[in-house]
Amino acid sequence: MTPRPSSSSQWWRVAQLTVSVVVIGLLFRDLDRTALSTLLPRIRWDWLALVFLVKAATLFLHEFRLWISLNPPRPALGRVIAIGLASGVLNLVLPGRAGDLAAIGMLVRECRVTPGAAAAAVGVVAFLEAAMFGLTLVVVLALGADRWQSVVGPEKWLQALSGVSGLTLLGIFCAVVGVVVVKRFRGSEAHTPTGRGPIQIIRDAVLHATDHLASPLTVALNTGLALMQVLGMLFAFAL
Repeated sequence: MTPRPSSSSQWWRVAQLTVSVVVIGLLFRDLDRTALSTLLPRIRWDWLALVFLVKAATLFLHEFRLWISLNPPRPALGRVIAIGLASGVLNLVLPGRAGDLAAIGMLVRECRVTPGAAAAAVGVVAFLEAAMFGLTLVVVLALGADRWQSVVGPEKWLQALSGVSGLTLLGIFCAVVGVVVVKRFRGSEAHTPTGRGPIQIIRDAVLHATDHLASPLTVALNTGLALMQVLGMLFAFAL
């Protein structure tokens, strides 16, 4: 016989459903119904369906990257994808990327991942995505220089190109320096903080993140998938 769900499990599903309804209500509250009514007759539903497929693929790609950013033995892929999608929804309605904090908490609670490992995985996913988005934007600005200059002017184009490229390269440089420094000056276990306090969590997060970024195969896979995700997002907007 299949065991009946426990009362705590049933309440957890009710809570999930309630949060989903609240989030959908908040999103529809800001909907411009007048603008939507004028757009509906002009929508190409076949193109819109393709947009949803591409966007869904980029979302699942993002959550797969979260899964591979966790150290083996990794939790079930389906559970990590569900956590990533839930945190993404929270990022739509909560300020300050609060959904990322929720993802860390859910990974700890649902997947028995340490807080440091969960924070490192979420951080690595966000960093590589931002780096690939920055590099893609630099390429777009450089290749379409003439068109961009005719739209925004040479001065603003140069400011945008130098600003995006500078921030992207600075982020990559800081990550490389961080990996080298942590690997070189990694403390001995005798000086390791004990317990589950903030210092220990931060230390574990830094160590897990640098271990991930120091693995050529893992970081190449994650970076390649991040680039595919960014290109898929841009393709969805183009469609």
